[in-house]
Amino acid sequence: MTATRSRESADSGSQFGIVLPTHRACVAVTAHYQGPTTDILDAIWSTIVPALAR
Repeated sequence: MTATRSRESADSGSQFGIVLPTHRACVAVTAHYQGPTTDILDAIWSTIVPALAR
């Protein structure tokens, strides 16, 4: 799995994309979340990725 960050700014939140070639999917994230980016990534890995594996 590959994670590619396209842009991140402390003022406007985060924008990035995650490409999941083994699942033939991608996730685009735009958020005005002031916490650590790893919170968002952890949520994707624990919720979306397992759902794609079904």
